[in-house]
Amino acid sequence: MPDLVNRADPRRTWVLCGVLALYAASLVLLVALDQITMVWKSLVIPGLVLAAALTGQLRAFVRDWALFLGAVVLFDVCRAGVFSLIRAFELPVYMQYAIDWDRALFGEIPIYPFQQWMGAGAGIGAFDRLMGVAYASHFLAFLLFGLSLWLLRPESFGRFKLAMLAMMYAGLLGYLLVPTVPPWMAHETFFAIPPIAGVAGQLFTAKLPALTAAFAINPVAAMPSLHCAFPAMLALFALRDFGRWGFAMAVYALLVCASTVYLGQHYVVDVLAGVALSGVVFVAVHRLPALRARVDGLLRRLSELPLTTHALATGLLLALTQAVGFGAGELAAASPELPTPGFVERELAGRSPMAHYYRGLHAHRDGRHAEARVHLERATGEVPVEWARIAARDLQARSAFHEGDWPAVLASAAEVGQLRPGLALMVAESLVRSGRAAEGDALFDRIEAEFPEIEGVEEIRSRLARDGRGRRLSVVP
Repeated sequence: MPDLVNRADPRRTWVLCGVLALYAASLVLLVALDQITMVWKSLVIPGLVLAAALTGQLRAFVRDWALFLGAVVLFDVCRAGVFSLIRAFELPVYMQYAIDWDRALFGEIPIYPFQQWMGAGAGIGAFDRLMGVAYASHFLAFLLFGLSLWLLRPESFGRFKLAMLAMMYAGLLGYLLVPTVPPWMAHETFFAIPPIAGVAGQLFTAKLPALTAAFAINPVAAMPSLHCAFPAMLALFALRDFGRWGFAMAVYALLVCASTVYLGQHYVVDVLAGVALSGVVFVAVHRLPALRARVDGLLRRLSELPLTTHALATGLLLALTQAVGFGAGELAAASPELPTPGFVERELAGRSPMAHYYRGLHAHRDGRHAEARVHLERATGEVPVEWARIAARDLQARSAFHEGDWPAVLASAAEVGQLRPGLALMVAESLVRSGRAAEGDALFDRIEAEFPEIEGVEEIRSRLARDGRGRRLSVVP
């Protein structure tokens, strides 16, 4: 490969080849063992440091990588911070526009013919594993490619760092301004589109629960798809700096883009937006003379800073990361989890059977119990899954209790079957108030025995005096 290494120290080349070979062997082994997974960035960094040490470039690594890695870690935490801001201030979240654009461009949402063509849902096959590996590799590939540039094309590494960071933080701005529901959520939570074969759940949830937890830090970070923007940027740099070898990276980028659609993580319009973002940033750092001069000047000044300054700045970035993470957690804990009324009316009304369910939730939360009962009654006949019907009945019972409609409480609670302690107390009181005191007293006794942490039971019982008989309801926490 003379054209690939003609400007590189042979020792750097062999170290890089060793790192990439180890990574490839690990992927093959994981697929062979049916353990499709990913490697967290924090576990990769020691490998990067080791590669730098083996080439005698440890000090240069700290100078060239420390701030970059600190900014990458901060970006990961900011993704969660953006979602916390969206929840705390009830900012608009969007869904239907992406569905409409996919249909306008392709006649239908491409996820479905793609999955049907490849037989998705009929068990995990070789293609499913390939898509899973391509999808999970996104979290690691840009670091390994950065190592390749740093070792073999060091003159390009600076622009690569700035391009990647510019793309990441531009993506954050997109997540804040146009938070978009991804396909899997559009189906699983809102039932706004037909069912998607759950290939991603079969590949990742059982094997690596932490992966799905990582996605949950911002489930509406779909537009633009940075999952596709990353490999697209790698392909552009690879084609520029490694010539024909860059086509391998282009093929990889296509695989990642295909995986995001096939696994139901992104619409095609999300993918196109991500690829377009990578192209705009790449052109900006390479083709705009004024900006290119500024980039080169910034990189030169950074390279001239003392090593201690790099270390100190990185420490400040990590401290900021901790602060943002703590703030995001506190904000999320104090924020409502429901879709906002605006989202329900704008995105769900007339499109999703869950519209009345969420209308009922909001009405109940706001104390409009008569309105809540109307919406929840409609929801029980419309929602397509059992958990939502049970939840609607549960809330119907609670709303009826607040209105003093004891028979309605018992009728709705009977549909629930198993009651949480709060609703169980309401049922017990409703039994007594509707003339079924013996049954109510028995349920009060069970609540006190099974849930001693529940307070106020005796105070409720002291207010109730009438006897009656009724059916016994099971109670669960």
